[in-house]
Parts: sequence; C-alpha cells; structure tokens
Amino acid sequence: MQERETWNLINEINLLRRTKPTPFPGAEGLSYVAGMTFYTMGTDEGLRFFRALLEYIRKNVEKKVGYLKNEKFRVLWLHHIRPYYPNPIFSFLEKNGVAVPFEETNYLYWPKPDADSPFLSLADKLLSNPWYSSLRLRMDIAKSMAIQYDVQGAIHFSHWGCRQTLGGANLVGEALKEMGVKFLVLPGDGCDPDNFSLGQTLTRLGAFLESLEG
Repeated sequence: MQERETWNLINEINLLRRTKPTPFPGAEGLSYVAGMTFYTMGTDEGLRFFRALLEYIRKNVEKKVGYLKNEKFRVLWLHHIRPYYPNPIFSFLEKNGVAVPFEETNYLYWPKPDADSPFLSLADKLLSNPWYSSLRLRMDIAKSMAIQYDVQGAIHFSHWGCRQTLGGANLVGEALKEMGVKFLVLPGDGCDPDNFSLGQTLTRLGAFLESLEG
C-alpha cells in the first residue's frame, strides 16, 4: 500500500527534523513539501519525492549541517501557509539566527494507514483532522510540537481569508505562552501582496525577536 509507505517516510522525516541544528528550512516545508503531502499521497511520484527528501535530510543530520550558519532560536510556524510572493519574513528570521524547524501544516495527524482496511483508514484520516475538530485538539498539538521541536517561540501567520481558524489563534498562543513559548500573531495575505504590510510586518517581527532575546 503506497500510502502506508509514504506515511512511514513522512513520519521519519518529521522525526529527523527535530535534530539540532535545524537540517531543513520551514519555508520550504510550507511550500512544496506541504503541496506534495496534499496532492501525492498514494502515488509513485509521492513515494519518489519523500524518499529523496528523507535521504537529503538524513545526510544533513549525519553531517550535523543546519540550514543556518548561526542558529540562535527555533520557532514553530503555525497555520497553513506563508506569503507566496516576494517578502522579507524568512530572510529577516534567517539573518537574525531564527530557524523554523517545523510547521503546523506538515504535522502527521492521522494514524498509519491499514492496508487491509483502506476505507476505514481513509475515514480515520478525515476524522483525525484537527482543523475539523475542537480547538482543544489544535492547542494540544501545538504544545506537543513545541516540546518535540524544542522551540522558544511560535509565529501564527494569520492569512486574512482563513477566518474559521484565525478565531482560535490567541487561545493557541495562550496555551503556548503558559509553557514559556513566545508567541506572535502575524496578520497577512498568502496570495495577494496588496494586502501585505511590509512596515507592520517588520515591526512585529522586530518586537518578536526582542522577546526571544529577552
């Protein structure tokens, strides 16, 4: 069952991404990795892709190579997406030694598929989706990721159109702050640069950086 093997590959990738220094950038996890998980589960293309990605990350881990030269802090990226047009968010973070080791959209929330019960496995996957469940589940997952990836902060990129999930952003943040994890709600638009405020974004990121350093 191809989806089962792909699930195993993704699980191993996510485990390796806990390594320090951070072996793979969250900015890339938010782009083609999330896309491949969404579109290619159960296909030959998906298997080839995740095998190659696992090998790439494993080599970096074995060589103790991080994607930043000077990693000072680690932060989670929460919510589905990032801006997919030229913007300075990740270059700002990288310049200041802030690594993004993992992102909420690539969390493996569903159980390993059962080759003998494919339809039940599909039902389990749908019912396990935290975006369709209670906010408490999403809060628990965020806290679990914060521990697993040993982060000092979390950025919730609040794409303006995703109102069904943005309403819980501050509650997720409160749960993380109770653990000592710094939290930033970063409003923006993943698709339309006309809805993106460069000045406000850099101001918020600067204040967030100061909180990490403090």
